[in-house]
Amino acid sequence: MDRIPRTLLLISLLFILIMLSALSGGPPVQMTGAPQIGNIAAEAACAQCHSGSPVNSEGKLEILGLPDTYVPGTNYPLTVRLTSSQSAATPRWGFELTNARLSDGFGSGTLTGPGLNMNLVNNRTYIAQNISHLYRGDHGPVEWQVNWTAPDPAEGPVGFYASGTAANGNFAAQGDLTYTAGETTQSGFVPVERISWGRLKTRRSHP
Repeated sequence: MDRIPRTLLLISLLFILIMLSALSGGPPVQMTGAPQIGNIAAEAACAQCHSGSPVNSEGKLEILGLPDTYVPGTNYPLTVRLTSSQSAATPRWGFELTNARLSDGFGSGTLTGPGLNMNLVNNRTYIAQNISHLYRGDHGPVEWQVNWTAPDPAEGPVGFYASGTAANGNFAAQGDLTYTAGETTQSGFVPVERISWGRLKTRRSHP
């Protein structure tokens, strides 16, 4: 009678190991920690599958290169940087990022990540690490490069959300460190002063 429970236990453990190993190639989609916006539900983060210290302890996740205000149609190179005190001998690093306009929660502009995993769900683009971008054995900080082309015309404020993991590399859920980050950029334009011909002549005559 003990053989059946033991067999089920072994199958369960094997399934968990397979799942954790598969996550090395990229996390499940919609694991960025983004809040609910409009009718799109809030998303879980990497802590859903990894456990260790409290979220955002012993390090930080950053989204760098995002302007305070964006110019429509402009390309912005972004950097996702993860810093952690993960002390494992061969840590593995991962992340997932998306963006959403704050008016309705849909993705805004064009997100790309050369060499990274990319998925499209609910009108949002998700960029994440793959096996070749795990930085296995690197003790960080580690960085991933992402590009965002702002929408044209402008679509108002846009939020960027990311979740990251500094895993200890043992393919178990415990002992990993998880992080989240969020940034917002506003639509912006360079003001142009309209000058009539009469005003221009006045300026020339009064330097």
